[in-house]
Formats: sequence, structure tokens, C-alpha cells
Amino acid sequence: MVGQQEETMRQGEDVTQDFLKYLLLKLLPCLKQLHNEQRDELKVERSLQRTPHVEIEKAAISVDESLHCNNCSTFIVDYHRGCPSCEYQLCLTCCRELRLGCGSGGRGGGGAQEVAKQQQQDGKEEAEPVEIPGSTNLEMPVGESAAASAAAGWAASADGSIRCPPVSRGGCGQCQLSLKTLFEHNWIAKLTMDAEMECYNAQTEQDASRCSICNFCGGDVKRKFLRLAAQRKGENDNYLYCPSRQDIEDVEDKDGGGLAHFQKHWVQGEPIIVCDVLEAVGGCGLSWEPMVVWRAARETTKKKLERKTVAAIDCLNWQEVDVKLHQFFMGYKKGRSHKDGWPQLLKLKDWPSSTQFEERLPRHTAEFLAALPFQQYTNPKTGFHNLAAQLPENIIKPHLGPKMYIANGLKEELLKGDSVIKLHKDIADIVYVLMHTAEVELLEEQREVIKKWMQNSKRSSDSKSSFGVKYDIDRPHTRKSIYGGALWDIFRRQDTPKLEAYLRKHWEEFNIPGHWVVESVMHPIHDQAFFLTSDHKRKLKDEYGIEAWTFEQNEGEAVLIPAGCPYQVRNLKSCIHVALEFVSPESLQECLHLTNELRCLPKYHHANEDKLEVKKMLVYGATKVVHSLQQIRDGYD
Repeated sequence: MVGQQEETMRQGEDVTQDFLKYLLLKLLPCLKQLHNEQRDELKVERSLQRTPHVEIEKAAISVDESLHCNNCSTFIVDYHRGCPSCEYQLCLTCCRELRLGCGSGGRGGGGAQEVAKQQQQDGKEEAEPVEIPGSTNLEMPVGESAAASAAAGWAASADGSIRCPPVSRGGCGQCQLSLKTLFEHNWIAKLTMDAEMECYNAQTEQDASRCSICNFCGGDVKRKFLRLAAQRKGENDNYLYCPSRQDIEDVEDKDGGGLAHFQKHWVQGEPIIVCDVLEAVGGCGLSWEPMVVWRAARETTKKKLERKTVAAIDCLNWQEVDVKLHQFFMGYKKGRSHKDGWPQLLKLKDWPSSTQFEERLPRHTAEFLAALPFQQYTNPKTGFHNLAAQLPENIIKPHLGPKMYIANGLKEELLKGDSVIKLHKDIADIVYVLMHTAEVELLEEQREVIKKWMQNSKRSSDSKSSFGVKYDIDRPHTRKSIYGGALWDIFRRQDTPKLEAYLRKHWEEFNIPGHWVVESVMHPIHDQAFFLTSDHKRKLKDEYGIEAWTFEQNEGEAVLIPAGCPYQVRNLKSCIHVALEFVSPESLQECLHLTNELRCLPKYHHANEDKLEVKKMLVYGATKVVHSLQQIRDGYD
């Protein structure tokens, strides 16, 4: 009996070890990239100090503080350069770009991408004398030239040293920036070496084939757990993995749910749809009716602090308006109109505040978290494969939700003033659960106003979805059709360049004079200024040969979106969504890429802020996994 118990325990440890090694194998390439970046900076420092053994100053900052680059605003995880005279701090990526001639720290748009390519090169140590890393084998990125940078009063010296920028750029202009560290000397190098040792003999190649369970070769074969979401010719990813909550929890069904099946699709960068997630918490008796949610929030708020009026976004002109909560929730089911009869579709702006959601709605928060599928990934506290959950308690954590989105919606595509989440992409993975919906019918007078506008605008009175569902504005529906609460369009990561090219080419066509006008384009996706109508989606496919996964989300369904997939949403009904971000090991490389992409935006851009601090998750996540594997191995000895 004792022998059997020991064997059972050993099998459990083996399973845990497999999970840990899977996680570490995903982290290791990114960890090597970080190590190489630090190693290259050390080469520069050795050249400057003319010694093979350099002394690195410990930064005067505690581990529970966050340090960000003064030039590009990204999070600094360890090595950086700082001014001994003022508090100016510069990340290693900006240091490299200054030496490449991109004096603005990637503001020109090309430097970060070139630096990322160089960081991925896992070359051998070079012998002395040391060349400045990045000075050769890289094309000059498009952006500020070295001359332009020097004219602005800031440039790297020929030997690679960097002086603190002038006051006009946030520094003091007095001293040379010195190399500093937040941890012990060579801490990242030692962590990388330990991680490589723990991964020795582990499976290093990821199966790049399509999911063997869902793979199909044509023919009218019933495909379980799949939902048709695209019509791409010659592609085998038109179906999305779409199990029910019961499917993924049924461990006896070898052809069904489970973590392995999810990972087969997730590693390909495919969205996942999970049905009936609210059934898991159906016994709690909580209601997500908007008036019930409002009363629950009022119970946790002091009367003196309670606000009867909140900010909302009017989807007709995207202007902020003040609205009484009671009136908004009445219109949630009955609908609202502008003075001229045009449907008024509003979206509550950050109510309740995303930072206070859990505090003001504790029971609803608990129900939402319990409903989340694939808890190993999505649970913000215990998710084994959620890197955000691996941060130590004493470390400042990014705010990843939950956040509630409450909006009016109509099934008719109005072509102006539609209730939408505009096209954008998130720096982290995200899951949206549709907690509640309410159908709102257009009034006869509203239909007449819409019809007249369409005729005056020389637009068709028939608006079709991408799957040919005809919404007739001319008359009310004689019978109710079954349709979802929200229409999703999610693009593949690899189609992003073509999508951006289309938006740059056609951006002026999105303007609606007097309602919504895009005056310029800084970044076609990160600006979050566009929504692709059915006509634009057809034109996109005709001109560039790409299309999104398009599907309707029903109440009680969860949609999981990998980081970096551009997406947009149109509310077909009044909806209450609750969303939560997480960071999976499969998306880590994409998260780092997006961090570099965002830092290239101007400082005044709303997206130019490293809110995720993903390098922090990488370092602490790898440290925790390596320590756990070492404990398991020591326990065997």
C-alpha cells in the first residue's frame, strides 16, 4: 500500500513537472532575448571602461516600485542607464536605437523592429576589442537620422557612451549615463542558464500542425466542437474551436475538451469560443439585469459618494455625454432617440470604474471569475499558465480587470451611430463573457428617419452582414429571428500588415461629416478610430484577400482572443460584457513585440504607455518555474 501511494505521488509530481517544463519552454526564448540585450550592453560598458570586469551600480529603487524609461515610457526590468545628477532613466532599447541613429527612441517607427530582430540573434560571445552592438548587420531604420538627432541636441557618442539629454528632452544635459541594475549582478544571466539546464532534454519543438482532433480534409463530415467563422479559400482555419463548458470539463471524453485541446488551437493564435459558461454558476442566483447590478453597486457605495449621473459615449459622434444611470438603464431595454428621431446608442464609460469593479460588485465579480473557462489560463490569482498570476505579492501588479462594458445595441447596421467597439488589438490576451442581453426594436418613426438618410446619402436601404443575413429597414420584422447579442470580427495576426495597408489607403472613406471625422492617421489600428462595415469587409477581401473570423456571440458565451489579433465588435442587442486580460506563455513573444510597437508611438498617443509590464512577468515567472523544478528534482534525490 505504501509503495502504491508513493507511486501515485510520483506520478502527480511528473504531471506537475511536465506542466512546469511546458511553461518554461515558452519563456526561455524570451528570456534569452532579454539576456542577449543585457550582454550586448555589457560589451559596450567593457569597451567604455576598458576592462573585462565592469562594476555595475545598483539602482536606488526597491523591488516593489516600477521604473519606466523617460524616453519611451516602457517598463525597465533590470539593466538600464541612469543619470548620476538627475533622475533620468533610459532603457536598453533606447540606448541601442540612439547608437543606430534613431535618436527619438523608436519614434520614427523602424528602430524597435530592427532592434527586436537583433535581440533574437543568439550569437556567441565576441572577442575583444568590442564593437558597438547593432553598429553593423542592421539597416538604418526609417525615422530620425543621426544628424537630425544631433541637431536636436542629443546623440550617442562614437564610442557608444550616451550623455543625459538636454532639459528640453527631460534630462539635465550634464553627465554621462551610467549602467545600472535593479537586481544582483548577472542575475538575468544566471536565471537564463538555470532555465536552460532545467529544459535540457525536454521537448523543444512545438507541433506546428493544425489540431489533429479538429483537422479536416474535406467532405461532409460532422465536426464536433467547431464553429464556421470564415470563408477563406484554400485555408484550413475557417472553423474556430467552440466547445461547451461541459465539454472542456469532461475529462473522460478523449475527443473533446481539456487543456491539451485548447492549447492546440491557442498556440496557433486562434480565438476560442466557449458556450454555456454561466451554467457553471447557475445555482448562485445572481442576476445580471442592469437595474439589479446598479442596486448591488449602490449597496457598496456610501451615499455621499454615490453619483446619479455618469459619463457615456454617444456612438453617433463619439462625444462624451452625461446621463443619469436610471435613464440609461431604462433605455437599455426600451431604446432611446435623438431629437431628430435617430436611434441614440450609448455606451457607459468605465462604470463602475475598472479599478473599483471588484470592490463595488464583489458577488458579481466572484460569479464572473467562477464562470471563466480554462481557469489554468484565465484565473487572475491561481491560473497556472497565467503569467500575471505568478507575480509575487510585494510586486506592483498591472490592472488587468475585470472590467464591465454596458452598451445599447440594435441588430440593424445603421452605417452611422452603430454601437461598436472599434478595431484595435490588445497587448495581452483577453476573455469577454456576455453576461446579459436585451433586444430593442426600432420604432416605426425611427425606421423612416433611417430610410430617408440612406436615400439622401445614396446608400442602399439593405444592410447585410458578412454571412448574408438581411436586415430590412423598410418595415418591422413580422417575426423575431434568433440572433446573438454581439457580432465579432477577429483578424489573424499574420493578416495585420494587409489590414493596416487597407486602412491607410481608405481611411478618408470612414468619415461621416457632421458626425465622425478622422482627420489623420498615426497608427491605423492603435488609434482605435475605425470600424469596418459589411461593405468595407467585402472590399478588404476583394483588394487584399483577407477576411476576419466573423461570428455572433450569444448570452452566456465566452470569447478568448490571443494578444495581437485585431478585432472589432458590434452590439446587436443591448449587452453587458465583462472582460479580463491575462498573459499566456504562448502569447508572450507577441506581447513583447507589441510592447516595442507601442513604444514607437508618439508620447501623446493614448496607447503609448507600458501598462502591462510584460518583462516583469517574464522574469518573475521564469524565476518561480525554475525554483519549482529545482525543488521537484531535489525531492527525487
